[in-house]
Amino acid sequence: MTPHDFPVLEGGFNIRDLGGLPTQDGRVVRPGRLIRSGTLSDLTVRDVGALKSYGIEGIFDLRSTREQLAYPNPVIGKPVEPWRLPENEHVGEPGKLVERIGISPEHTHGVVCESYSAFPYAYKMAYRGVFATLARNQTPLIFHCAYGKDRTGIGAALVLSALGVTREAVTQDYMRSNDALEGFKERFLRDSHTAAARDLDPAIWYPVAIADPSYLDAMFDSIARRDGTIERYLEVEMGVDRAMQERLKDTLLVAA
Repeated sequence: MTPHDFPVLEGGFNIRDLGGLPTQDGRVVRPGRLIRSGTLSDLTVRDVGALKSYGIEGIFDLRSTREQLAYPNPVIGKPVEPWRLPENEHVGEPGKLVERIGISPEHTHGVVCESYSAFPYAYKMAYRGVFATLARNQTPLIFHCAYGKDRTGIGAALVLSALGVTREAVTQDYMRSNDALEGFKERFLRDSHTAAARDLDPAIWYPVAIADPSYLDAMFDSIARRDGTIERYLEVEMGVDRAMQERLKDTLLVAA
């Protein structure tokens, strides 16, 4: 199986290889190294076997501790140092987001923008863990959250930015989560953590379901306000200096 033959998974959701995305220096992300995804708890035995055959070296779970315990991942590849929150914290959980909406679609949009602005800092240790795993060259790596759109989308944007992927390509990849919109809505209303949305007008919670470029803009704007540049953020907050960026590029990029 070559890196271009990423398996079709029966229980996969919003999962894709980031290979092929273009960088500012004319290279592309190496296929078969960076895989972003939604929940992996629905993978079948066949799916797990396919991912093992593909050579997955580990899974980095961006969900809260409570989510991880409620919907555990299968074991694929080598252990990855887990991201853990104190039991009384639930940063990033979709259920906590639902608790903050209910007024209007515009209000919901604003709440999501606020969340995206906070994530690069509230989730700093999680994203540091992703970079540390990549620095060990523990790839192919799957990194994921519940729906593969928000926490994963920001993680992908940060990693891709460190690799020099163009902002346009970062946004285009982010928007691909809308291809899984129907599955998102079905899971969102079924999940006990977000079931309160069933009592709301769908128009009010709909902004939670979509990948909107303004959300990603809110994240980058937050970084610009607090750190000035994405390069400064990567060095100060992620511990990724220029030398480490170059090492990551050497292993995760190829000629176009």
